[in-house]
Amino acid sequence: MGDLFGGLSSSNMFNRDRVWLANNWAIPSSSTAISTNSTGWMFLYPNGSPNVSMSIELYAKFLERYPDAHDPNFLSLYQVFDCVIMMLEGMNKLLRSNPNFTVDMLAKRELQQYMNYTLFQNLGYSGMTSDPMILTENGDLAVPYAAYYYTGSYLNVTDGYQCHSIHILSWKIAYILRRLVHSPF
Repeated sequence: MGDLFGGLSSSNMFNRDRVWLANNWAIPSSSTAISTNSTGWMFLYPNGSPNVSMSIELYAKFLERYPDAHDPNFLSLYQVFDCVIMMLEGMNKLLRSNPNFTVDMLAKRELQQYMNYTLFQNLGYSGMTSDPMILTENGDLAVPYAAYYYTGSYLNVTDGYQCHSIHILSWKIAYILRRLVHSPF
C-alpha cells in the first residue's frame, strides 16, 4: 500500500477531482514524498471500544511466531481476527443446535441452508475491535465508524467525520466525499 500510495502521489493522482476510498491506511516509507494533494485518500475504520489487553496479547503472540516481521501494518489485524472467531463461534453454535449436525456435514457445505447472518448474532464474544461484538439486523458490526484522511504530512492522519454505524455511514459518505472534493481540509 505504501508504494502504491507514493506512486499515486508522485503521479499527481491525488487532487480535487479524485477521491480514493480504502479500507486501510497506506504507510509509505519515511523517504516517500507525499504531496499536499494526498488529502484525497480516505479510509474508514471502526471507532469502537477495542479490547486492549486482548490485542496486546495477540500482537505479542504474532511477534513471537514471526520474529522477522518488521514494520507490519496491524490496522486490520484485529478485525480479521474477530471475523474469524465470530465465524467459528457461529459455526459452533450451528453444530450445537442439532445433535445430527456434524463437522463433516459443515465441511461438505451440507448445512448452508441453516446459515445466515443471524447465526452470528449475539454470540457473547468480546472481540478486539469492540467489546462486545454485536451485529445489526443487516449483519453489520454495530460500532461507530470514522472516516480518516491524510493531511499531506507523512503519517499525519486526521479524523474527518464520525458516524454511529455503518448504516448511517452509507448516507453520510456522500457528505464526506463532497467535503473532500469541494473544499480543502
